[in-house]
Amino acid sequence: MNGESTLKNLKITFLDGKGTLFISDIFILLIVSVLLMTTIITVMDLSTEKILGSLERSNLERKTVEVLDNLIKNPGTPDNWDHQKNGIDIIPGLGGGNRTILFNKLLSLKKSYNRLVDEKIFQDEIKSSIALSPLDPKVLPIEFGDNEDLHLVSNVVVVKRLVKCDFLTKFKILDFKEKERDLCINPNHHGNNWVCEPFTINKKDLKFTDYYLLFNDGLVGTSNHWSVNNPKNMDENERSIKTNSYRINQILEDQIGNSIQMNFWIHIKLDSNNVNDFDGCLVAIPKDFNMNEILVDGLKIEYFQYNDCYLTLKTWFKN
Repeated sequence: MNGESTLKNLKITFLDGKGTLFISDIFILLIVSVLLMTTIITVMDLSTEKILGSLERSNLERKTVEVLDNLIKNPGTPDNWDHQKNGIDIIPGLGGGNRTILFNKLLSLKKSYNRLVDEKIFQDEIKSSIALSPLDPKVLPIEFGDNEDLHLVSNVVVVKRLVKCDFLTKFKILDFKEKERDLCINPNHHGNNWVCEPFTINKKDLKFTDYYLLFNDGLVGTSNHWSVNNPKNMDENERSIKTNSYRINQILEDQIGNSIQMNFWIHIKLDSNNVNDFDGCLVAIPKDFNMNEILVDGLKIEYFQYNDCYLTLKTWFKN
């Protein structure tokens, strides 16, 4: 009787033990399965995010390239859109032909950047900024658009193109470097070291325009001189070139007197060491033109020449 009871208890213990092991195996299997499925789902989610992120960046890169190239190649619609005010049908463009961008249109784009670029081009879905960086270090770079610390932004797309910018060349009325040096109302000014050029102004022009003589750095502080006279007054008050720019309105006003219009001559006498390195021009700048938009330390001749620049467009998604 006792033997039979012992054998029965052993059998139950064995069966209970076997049953316990079986339930544990199922529980472990379930845990492993859940972990495996979670890992697979996580990996799939990460892969999907990477694919979507890659597609979004690819689309952003494509859009950025397309926008920058269109700005450079096309003048915009209408051609004179930079003179329009609050035009709803404006399509901005900077192109002036031969990979040249027009500075006046760039300034107009700067003034209405949010409306013309953020809203019209990028449909208010993308943030952006534009920078014009001249290769000549004497010409200051210009940057405008969305102002954000890009170190804190992920997936910033940067596209850069080499262009020429005309800057303020439209204000240049005489380029002395490009002129012949054998013509002057003064017969004594026929040497190779003389540059003499005529120009004409109306008296009313002096009310609305500032006239400047500009010289390159190599002429400053040397024995080079300049003067202005007219056929009625041949006296020449020679002035040493002591700085890069001279506003000559007062000289012109004194000589024009009560005349409605007058022909003037500018005479530049160069030291023999500066004949081949000479660069200078006469510019006429409207008084209502805001020079502070581009200049910090005064007029420089470099702003009145075509300059090689990098035009850069940066874009990133809004948070």
